[in-house]
Amino acid sequence: MSADADFVTTLIGALKADANVQAALGADPRVFDDFPAGAAFPYAVVQAGETRPADSAEVSALEHDVTIEVTLRHGGKREAFDVLAALRSALDAADLAISGRHLVLLRVLSAQATRTDAQTMRGTIRLRAITEEA
Repeated sequence: MSADADFVTTLIGALKADANVQAALGADPRVFDDFPAGAAFPYAVVQAGETRPADSAEVSALEHDVTIEVTLRHGGKREAFDVLAALRSALDAADLAISGRHLVLLRVLSAQATRTDAQTMRGTIRLRAITEEA
């Protein structure tokens, strides 16, 4: 697998294993790598972002910019902020074991919640990670 795919797969596994994420998104947390057809709400999708060489002297270092989108219904802003807080907490505590790579940095850049229609809220977390070859 590519470093991008390994990072996303590891990130999804860490989110699904977190107790706060389980409380927010169900016992088998609905965290996906693509938008699921017919999934129950709320759910999160880890979207592939941009990966590029990190701005460092270390040639093997990669910078990953990833967006996680959460789609919710009926819980309003409060539920959106609660789910975003659970995801943020899991990310802040994450010590990801990425195949063939070492996590140097994982930082949440922003989190926001917006209403997309009368029933649906969308939460978005943007994060930045730097990995290097193990």
